[in-house]
Amino acid sequence: MNKKKAINILNNQKAKLLDRNIYKDETWVFQTGSYIKDFFGDNSTEYSFISGFTFMVKVLNVTPPEETRRLLKEQEKKAIKFLDDCIETISNKGLCKTDKVNFLKSLDNSTIIALFIFFCTTLFGIGYYFGTEKINKENIELSREVNRLRDSFEQERTIKNNLTNDSILIKDKKE
Repeated sequence: MNKKKAINILNNQKAKLLDRNIYKDETWVFQTGSYIKDFFGDNSTEYSFISGFTFMVKVLNVTPPEETRRLLKEQEKKAIKFLDDCIETISNKGLCKTDKVNFLKSLDNSTIIALFIFFCTTLFGIGYYFGTEKINKENIELSREVNRLRDSFEQERTIKNNLTNDSILIKDKKE
């Protein structure tokens, strides 16, 4: 949410207070408190004020009605002044930036350590498995190549032996 929208919302809440047709009750306080909480945060002084605010006034049975109206009007003025102060604060400072919460923040240290160890051993195991598979595949290929070379060497030796034996036989026949 941006500053302009927040200020518009607070101005709407202020307009509700100034409108004589709207009954001012705790619903207005709850709604405004919800906005203030979003704008300033849970621990702000603004939220502390509005969460404790009420339109109820303490009067006795003997308190004149005009005194009761005056007390209610003072509560209304306090609320309007409060909204004006909030608007000014937002205009000058901006909105409260909430901390971004990641999932690790909700975990305790022992759980994080256990997860870290689990993931490290899992990654090591996967790397070891695929590494040995690659080495095994290369060893099989090398073994096949060695066997082919050995077979070809054996064929050459056999051919040489046959040629040598044939040449010895030919030599013996000539003599």
